[in-house]
Amino acid sequence: DLDDEFAQSVGEFDTVDELQERIRDNLRRDGAVREFDRITGEILNQLAENSTIEFPNAMVQHEIDDRLSRLEDQLKMYGINLDAYYEATGKSRAEMEDEVRGEAELAVRRSLVITEYARLQEIQVTNEELQMEVTMAMEDAGQNATQFCLIRQRLFLSLAEPSHLPKGSTSPPN
Repeated sequence: DLDDEFAQSVGEFDTVDELQERIRDNLRRDGAVREFDRITGEILNQLAENSTIEFPNAMVQHEIDDRLSRLEDQLKMYGINLDAYYEATGKSRAEMEDEVRGEAELAVRRSLVITEYARLQEIQVTNEELQMEVTMAMEDAGQNATQFCLIRQRLFLSLAEPSHLPKGSTSPPN
């Protein structure tokens, strides 16, 4: 049950209301970040699409290879190898490369536009700023992952309590 005891067990919360407020704040913050990313992404896409920056095909091929490698890593998490994926989708590696080529070209263009704009505007990031951002990202990711794991663990434990089991059963269903 969601009660104050549960809220206290998952973090620095005294009440369920505090836990729920934190969740609402996180959702609002995440929504604002997604909207900012959407808007800046649209602007960057327009700049990239209208840019006249030239780049070697090897940069695009590298981006394609990275994307397919990430796809392979994602599939592995589900116990699927890339060849089985190709077979299931009826596509070859060459067809998959063709499918992601447009996105890869846009990604390369976006990266080059950002780099060139930063150079022209003399925008730089100090090592201290970079380290601070990396540290904050790691802390946030670690805290969110840990909090999620704790909540999931407590949820499963609460579901395994006798009051949640089927009548006449003394253990969770398989």
